[in-house]
Amino acid sequence: MILFFLTAFGLGWLFQLLAVYSPFWLAATMWTPALGALLEL
Repeated sequence: MILFFLTAFGLGWLFQLLAVYSPFWLAATMWTPALGALLEL
């Protein structure tokens, strides 16, 4: 039960941060596959 509340609270903060930093989030989504490819080399 506590874990559920912590998860819900964390997701709430995550969505709030995504709403505020949407340009940074957009850049992160573009760079994440590139970083993943570099890590697999």
